[in-house]
Amino acid sequence: MAPGVGTELPTAGRAVSDGTEDTLPAMTGGCSVRNTASDRSMIPIQTRMAAELMARYRRMVQAKYPMRAAKWPLISGYDLRSGKMPGGMVLICDHTGNRNSFRGDVITQSLNPQQFGVASITLDNALALRAALERYLHLGPQDGLFIAVATEDSLVVVEAERQLAAVLERHEQYLGIAPMRVFLSHKGVDKEMVRRFEKVLREMGFDPWLDDDAMAAGAQPDRAIQKGFEDSCAAVFFVTPDFKDESWLASEIEYARAEKRKKAERFAIVTLCLSKNGVQGDVPELLKNYIYKKPAHELEALYEIVRALPVALGTPTFR
Repeated sequence: MAPGVGTELPTAGRAVSDGTEDTLPAMTGGCSVRNTASDRSMIPIQTRMAAELMARYRRMVQAKYPMRAAKWPLISGYDLRSGKMPGGMVLICDHTGNRNSFRGDVITQSLNPQQFGVASITLDNALALRAALERYLHLGPQDGLFIAVATEDSLVVVEAERQLAAVLERHEQYLGIAPMRVFLSHKGVDKEMVRRFEKVLREMGFDPWLDDDAMAAGAQPDRAIQKGFEDSCAAVFFVTPDFKDESWLASEIEYARAEKRKKAERFAIVTLCLSKNGVQGDVPELLKNYIYKKPAHELEALYEIVRALPVALGTPTFR
């Protein structure tokens, strides 16, 4: 595995922490970061890759939250851990908030891929491993994780833009500036029932999306609904006997599938097959590829929603 990259980089501590303009080159390959063997720098490869990723991350945060960037998780200081796995490497950035100190351990541990149901890291499974690795490595809400795959003469951070976006979303949620929106898909005739779920989810701190409440007067319905999915961490389909496979339903399911492809483990499709007057709703063909539940009552349905959401609920505290 190559020990360095092709262009000399500053040390990681200054690159991400002092607020000055970085001198790192733009990451090559669009959504990937490559490290070639042409430079035999003494800086470990994982330290250099983390510095490059953090420089890109700082630019992302500064563009979106210019007044908050200086104190943002990781940007205000981090330590680096790394773990080897067959086929690649995992970079773990632990938030410290200390701009004047940086610790970059060369290798902290070897990870057994069989714990995660794979033989090795590959380009095809790297993104799917993220959630399992975050749990296994006890990642905090201010931390960040990146997966790199080994190629013949380099390390490639798989879809770097997508991994950086996942870290940004994690930090937005930690800072409370990105409400966790849940899209509630239903037929109008079932709205009274769905509003009961909306009320409880809102009390729990979520931001449920309901068409009547979320769409402004004069808004184009298709675009407003698509935006609702884009802003959500989950889509809940309330399938009753009135929930028919119509054209609008096909659009909503496709929006949900698109978000699942884009956000992977950070988006859930929750299908609830509910009864009405003793008659069970039929799951549309477009949703049968996903696991669905048949709760006996609304409390059980709420439990299935909460259990499926890609969000860890916090410890209860006094108001």
